[in-house]
Amino acid sequence: MNKRTAAALSIIALAYLAVLADNPAQGLVVTSAPLNAISPAAQQGEPPAEQLSKNIQVLKGLPASQVLTVMHLMRTALGVRCDYCHIAEFGKYWMDDKPAKQAARRMITMVSEINKANFGGRPVVTCNTCHRGQTKPAAVPPILQGEVPYTTAEGPSTKASEALPSVDLRCRMNRRAMKIG
Repeated sequence: MNKRTAAALSIIALAYLAVLADNPAQGLVVTSAPLNAISPAAQQGEPPAEQLSKNIQVLKGLPASQVLTVMHLMRTALGVRCDYCHIAEFGKYWMDDKPAKQAARRMITMVSEINKANFGGRPVVTCNTCHRGQTKPAAVPPILQGEVPYTTAEGPSTKASEALPSVDLRCRMNRRAMKIG
């Protein structure tokens, strides 16, 4: 898959998530247990992913046509290829042989629980929230080195420390001081 196709699929996935966020009543809430008897996929007349694909565990109820879109969203968020989690040779995507696939299932469940507990099930937190294109998210953001200006309105001036005098100015000041003394 080329970069243009991957970008297009990412945009489609984000658009799908935006639609879900705008109308959470019809949206999909990802859980580790099967969804209600009438899932969004069934309501739309489309079979859910677990009916057409083997070993769907945490994306149950997702319309089958959206599986690749969601997979590409996750792949892009981690900056990896499909074979990072899946056994891609000979179409064995359903196999559970890679630890990354188990970790992905735990993370999907975690993200879903965060969204349910804090955002009414809307997909506000995603894989990209933490991963930002990396397999291992940064535990602590990079800390600035050196002076950081004070930026609150009530505090002292937000200017960085005053510039030092130029070499020429310093030399003139030294000459004057020597003439006086």
